[in-house]
Amino acid sequence: YTIDQNHRCDPSIDLYARVFLKGIDIEEVGKKNIFGLHINNSGKHRYTKLDDFIQKIKDENNFEFSDFVILAANNATVQHYALNTRHSYRIYEDDPLDSMNHYIAQLCCDLILYKFCKNYSSYSIYENHKSRFINMKLNDFKVEVKKIRTENDIDKICEIIKGLINKTNYKGDCENFILATKNIFNNEFLLKKYKPHNKNELQIMSIHKSKGLEFKVVIHIGLEQWVLPRKTKKQGQWTFSDLEGDKNLHYVAITRAENFCYLVDMPIRVKLENKEFKEMSANKSEFLCIERLNKHIVDLGVM
Repeated sequence: YTIDQNHRCDPSIDLYARVFLKGIDIEEVGKKNIFGLHINNSGKHRYTKLDDFIQKIKDENNFEFSDFVILAANNATVQHYALNTRHSYRIYEDDPLDSMNHYIAQLCCDLILYKFCKNYSSYSIYENHKSRFINMKLNDFKVEVKKIRTENDIDKICEIIKGLINKTNYKGDCENFILATKNIFNNEFLLKKYKPHNKNELQIMSIHKSKGLEFKVVIHIGLEQWVLPRKTKKQGQWTFSDLEGDKNLHYVAITRAENFCYLVDMPIRVKLENKEFKEMSANKSEFLCIERLNKHIVDLGVM
């Protein structure tokens, strides 16, 4: 990263981010809109406290929930919060079709989106993919696609999508695309991003997914040791996996905030093992223990 002043951020947030990343000392600004918060609960009640805090910020500033983003460095932390929050939310994750990086996968994504978004037209899908279709006119495509919107049986929807794939110039086996599509329909986490946007939904995503986006309020969670920055074992010694990369990631998270940024740590960290969440005791991230940053942040103490 080449770091210049970020004019989209509140000046105090931009200042904190630059001091953190560059390791320099800059005079503090008067009003600070970046905050540190420690939530001192190990059970699910820690998420209740965070939800209450988000509600308070929303009410005091007349924000919508969609003005908030919950950011974390890894998917385990993101998913665990999504499972435990009481607020409505939209989570952004790579799904099985995204990872295929293929035009048939994109067609499947567009057809799922069409199923749920009434303002997404069959004409738009046809225009995006018409060079791939063989002997299928727009009106015939519209007739077939309309069945997806009215059908609720997942197997039948996938059969319709398979029929449309077979009308393209793709000559390979389409079963992997159909299986991925079916997995998305059967996973409420993955299906959320295909449904219409709602101003009453929190935005939840990994920091990687947030690059280039901006939100009025950033709630940066997962700021515990071993989570960010990450560690690995080399020659019998624990060391940081990619300290510079993780510093850049933390910088990206902070600078997504236009108005307020909250850096949150908890006494528990979460990781995924064999598709199950494992909770472990944790201390605050090394990134929150840098002394020169203290004058640039408002410490909200323990909740």
